[in-house]
Amino acid sequence: MTLATFLAALAGALLSSLVPVVNAELLLMGLALASPASAPLLVVVMAAGQMAGKSVLFLGGGRLSRSEALERRLARWRLDERSPRARAPLVGISAFTGLPPFYLVSVAAPALGVPYRTFLVVGLAGRLLRFAILVSLPQLLACVSRIGGP
Repeated sequence: MTLATFLAALAGALLSSLVPVVNAELLLMGLALASPASAPLLVVVMAAGQMAGKSVLFLGGGRLSRSEALERRLARWRLDERSPRARAPLVGISAFTGLPPFYLVSVAAPALGVPYRTFLVVGLAGRLLRFAILVSLPQLLACVSRIGGP
């Protein structure tokens, strides 16, 4: 992988983590298809870049106060003080699937009581899994087509 590819991946990941209309997955797929041997490193670079940007959102979200409306929603979603164990899985599921949007979860995580270290570790794991599966899809599809083909 060239330095320019590495910097493009890192810059794209940072930008996409802060600007929701910029798609990190499309960038990753394009870079991985252009340089398949670099795909594993691209996954790590993109996941790290995403979490750097999401950390900015997390730290900014820490300045939000817990309002009465937020308290009601947390209780309705069972994310109030009664269920602190649901917070880390919420971050992980969001980082992996994008549902609920990881952008929103990154901003809301401090108000939900998610410690920064937990957010960073669980979010990074989710992003690594998401991106690793994504760059593996072309190879998986090629294998499936060879198995099912004539």
